[in-house]
Amino acid sequence: MLSHPYCIAVRSITPIPPLSAANRAFSQGDFSAARALYAQAMSVYPDIAHLVQGNLDLLARRSAQACHLPVVPAQPATHLPCTALVIAWDVGHNALGRAYMLAEVLARVVRHVVLVGFQFPRYGDAIWEPLRHSCIPIVTLPGQNLPQFHDQVRRIVQRYQPDIVVACKPRLPSLELGLLMREQWGCPLIVDVDDHELSFAPGRTPLSLEALLATPAGAAPSTPAPYGELWTRLAHSLCFKADAILVSNPALQAEFGGTVLPHVRDERNFNPSLYDGAALRKAHNVPLDAKVVLFFGTARAHKGLDVLARAVSEIDNPCFRLLIVGGSVDHKSQEALQALAPGRILWLPSQPFSKIPDILSMADIVCLPQDENHPTSAYQLPAKAIDAIAMGIPLVVSATPPLQQLIRDGVAHPIPQSGLAQLLTKLATGRETTSHRQRECFLHQYSYAAAASTLRGVVTECLAQPLRMQPAIGPTLIRASLHALGADAAHTPKPFASQGTDIVVFWKQNDTCLYGRRHDMVIRYLASRPDVRRVLVFDAPMSEHDLHRMQQHQDTVHQARHIYIYTYQKLLGVFDTEKISYNVFVYPPGTYSIDPASQDKPYLNTGFIPYLRQVFEREGVDPSQSVFLVYPKLYPIVEILDVFRPKRLLVDVVDDHRAWPHVSAQEITRLTEHYRDLVGRADMVWTNCEPVRMSMSQYGKNVHLVPNGCDESPPTKPPSHCTAFQAFLARPGKTIGYVGNLESKIDIALLDTLCTTFEDCKVVLIGSTHANRDIVRLQRHPNVLMPGVIPYQDVGAWVRQFDVGIIPHLRSPLTRSMHPLKAYVYLAHGVPVVSTDVENIDTHCPSITVARDRDDFVEAVRITLLRGTRQRNVDRMYVQQHGWSARLGQHVDQLLANP
Repeated sequence: MLSHPYCIAVRSITPIPPLSAANRAFSQGDFSAARALYAQAMSVYPDIAHLVQGNLDLLARRSAQACHLPVVPAQPATHLPCTALVIAWDVGHNALGRAYMLAEVLARVVRHVVLVGFQFPRYGDAIWEPLRHSCIPIVTLPGQNLPQFHDQVRRIVQRYQPDIVVACKPRLPSLELGLLMREQWGCPLIVDVDDHELSFAPGRTPLSLEALLATPAGAAPSTPAPYGELWTRLAHSLCFKADAILVSNPALQAEFGGTVLPHVRDERNFNPSLYDGAALRKAHNVPLDAKVVLFFGTARAHKGLDVLARAVSEIDNPCFRLLIVGGSVDHKSQEALQALAPGRILWLPSQPFSKIPDILSMADIVCLPQDENHPTSAYQLPAKAIDAIAMGIPLVVSATPPLQQLIRDGVAHPIPQSGLAQLLTKLATGRETTSHRQRECFLHQYSYAAAASTLRGVVTECLAQPLRMQPAIGPTLIRASLHALGADAAHTPKPFASQGTDIVVFWKQNDTCLYGRRHDMVIRYLASRPDVRRVLVFDAPMSEHDLHRMQQHQDTVHQARHIYIYTYQKLLGVFDTEKISYNVFVYPPGTYSIDPASQDKPYLNTGFIPYLRQVFEREGVDPSQSVFLVYPKLYPIVEILDVFRPKRLLVDVVDDHRAWPHVSAQEITRLTEHYRDLVGRADMVWTNCEPVRMSMSQYGKNVHLVPNGCDESPPTKPPSHCTAFQAFLARPGKTIGYVGNLESKIDIALLDTLCTTFEDCKVVLIGSTHANRDIVRLQRHPNVLMPGVIPYQDVGAWVRQFDVGIIPHLRSPLTRSMHPLKAYVYLAHGVPVVSTDVENIDTHCPSITVARDRDDFVEAVRITLLRGTRQRNVDRMYVQQHGWSARLGQHVDQLLANP
């Protein structure tokens, strides 16, 4: 019997039958069964891989010992104390793949890695499908055309300071951002080159800034996309201004210099002993007796699929099949390939990165033919070649320069001038003879462990060396591109308005823009007013340590990854508008204490206050002439008010934090003094409900009841590329829906009854479970859908499908101080509401039914469902009368009118 802590950790999550069985087999020492069950579990639940990684590592070591395979090289115990920014020039297609790989390797080297990339409409409106649900979250930036792209990059650079930057591919979007980061902050820049980008363009000569300036003005008016041919030629020459260059193979090294860092794979996941090929063939309808020749990747003209199809068709053995996995094969091309090998070709759609080992486990041979005369082939090392080596699959490749090393190392076979069919037949029966050599080569040259060692050396050297002095590139780059585009040489970003009051908002949490909370609606309303000039928004300060923990979180019904992505999008200005600027103070781990009495570290405001000054200066805001809008609890704000002395102070009290569960007596005392101080200072106080108004009135004057309201124009566009939403629409039955964090205020027993009573209905619970893990047990009901957090811009499409919106809250001190915003979310979308008998519900609204007890709640839901869709739309007049403009208008008028 073995004991291993990961078994306990995995068993604590929602039960997954194959995973539970795998843990039992692991604990009993039945490693063969454990490997097969882990593979089965990950095939169905790809997001759990991180939870069982310790077990997988131990299994891999035991398998290596049993088979006399080489063991993974040991990793350095410490991370370099820095943050790396990895930039992909576009996230909508396979340009993202190499950037993601580097980010995963860098995560073994540095303290924290942030992966960002531009989303250009030409390549879609979503992250590239294989990485859409990746382990490392991908922070997307809207891709704009020139010259607006320059303004976007300039603003990003002003807002965020990494320690080191990796720009992936010599393309202008990633390179310009990297170069300007280097200029602004003095952080080293590494440029990664994994393809000869000019081989994709008709004009294959580099172009310098000087040469671009020498061209006639307006010579390139039709190429405003920063990834176009002209700008790629320019980027080719600019990449040599980096502090270090990485290349994926020796062919590229011969032209660009730098350090070779090939395509690599994670040795913990790419281990053939962890996968059951027969079970995976069954899952994908691949015949068990087939000899599978695999082509896995993006099908392009230079990749020779026609050669491979002909070879398979020539093999006499009818069991041979060509399995093509991936996108970019149009219907006409599919028909042509089928004609070359009738009945021999199998197709699978694009697969996520996490499924690559599964797919390879079904193969007998991997064959990667390429057109050796195509310019791209001369510099491209296909990542799928490394996949095959990692998994011990016989590999056949074209003898292009980047692949020559694999052939020399004896881990790949060259495609012969003739006789490819005979070679495939021979290799299909001799796999075992090459697997040991391939695994050894993989671990020492093409694994994450090997790459991390190389990358650690490059990063360490970059950080240790002073930056090379060189002329500022940014102004010249902008001037040259404007000259080529024939744009106004005096192009500048649109200036801010000169009239109106500036308002500075301090939110108590880190979820601005995500949920459409009360403060989000207030911010949007304030920005809509002509007498408001600018709205600066500050989320609560965050340690990078907390962000790193959120980055590692894989639970799909937890808010962590959303908070992580939205925080960096706010840092990089993604949500900014003409009048609103969103900001977050993110500080290195261990730098500050949140306790002002601490003697070990300086207090948080030591860094927060200078950051505020920097943002005020950047945004042209004078805090002493501004209105500060503060949401308690936010303890650092008292000193901030003393330092900046705003013209007016508005305090908006959302809930009474003293009523939250598990608040200690000491914390209640501190909160009371916090409320007393802020309300006593305030020129105006808003409260969300009558109990809170009465509570705050004892601390100061001018306390107003400002209830929550309806969004008069809520977003309703269906989310794109959302499999959960499509699955929701596809399921039959009426919908009982809930939106909001699934906290302890939820009556789980009532929801249990609803699920059982209305078995033919969908019960959709939208929200994070981070504060109430007990609610996850409701997933045992087959009619329950828990899609996790749905951002506000997408949630309207879900809510509009509800037949009834529910508020199943328990009566408690917490709900007594709340005014459920979700009621107005439902009403704004024309959905009738059924609520428990909690306080602060509008009992006068004809579309809200308040139930006396659980039985009454179930009956109210039944009646509402029976009314049908024709009678479900609420009165639009109610929405307008109780909209945010109506709620806030007179109070803001009064606030801004006061001298």
